[in-house]
Amino acid sequence: MQSEVSYQEWYELLMEAKRAGLTVEQVREFFEQLERKKEVNK
Repeated sequence: MQSEVSYQEWYELLMEAKRAGLTVEQVREFFEQLERKKEVNK
């Protein structure tokens, strides 16, 4: 099962989000939504 995301991947996503102009708060909400989707898909 390949659901583990490496810190490197998270970091790159975060940098992408910053370049796109997202705030830390928006990024956190986005990740929380992803986590909830993962929980639902189990």
